[in-house]
Amino acid sequence: KSSFFFLKGFYSDIKSSGGTYINGTRLSQSGEESAPWPLKSGDEVQLGVDRQKGTEENSKAVVLKIFLHHPTADRQSGGS
Repeated sequence: KSSFFFLKGFYSDIKSSGGTYINGTRLSQSGEESAPWPLKSGDEVQLGVDRQKGTEENSKAVVLKIFLHHPTADRQSGGS
């Protein structure tokens, strides 16, 4: 299982078996909890890995692209 900690833009892997990767770096070994990893806008988070048994595809990784913004900064720069 995984857990999101977006209060300050951090992500942590909570003992997942398939792994969590940020920009290609695995956060912790299988079954181990990772330290909180700081997220930056543009980071790529991958949950798990593609798994295939024989010629059948069993599961696919989930890949997320992170975009962080600060509402106050957006208003000051004229963004929405």
